[in-house]
Amino acid sequence: MNERPDRVSAALSARLQGTRVLIGNEVSETSLSYSNPDGTVTTESTSGVARIRKDGKWIPVDSRLAEVNGVWKPRVAKADVVASTEVVYEFDLATSVATVK
Repeated sequence: MNERPDRVSAALSARLQGTRVLIGNEVSETSLSYSNPDGTVTTESTSGVARIRKDGKWIPVDSRLAEVNGVWKPRVAKADVVASTEVVYEFDLATSVATVK
């Protein structure tokens, strides 16, 4: 992907190359802004988190599960989510209600 750190350098690069250029300091968890060759700016937005910042770089969210130290976690996620492989059933005889945890 063609990227420049700010709007001015992205605009200059886009005009010289004839292709859109990502504006690095206008990237967020939910949007990307591009400078176009004609001098306009296009912003693409998502309704939820599409990327997270890790070690100074933007990484796309990847919700596919991977086993890490015996627990299942999304490969790349903003929240620290863990999926348990253990299913516990509790049954209360007095109320005849089963609960799955």
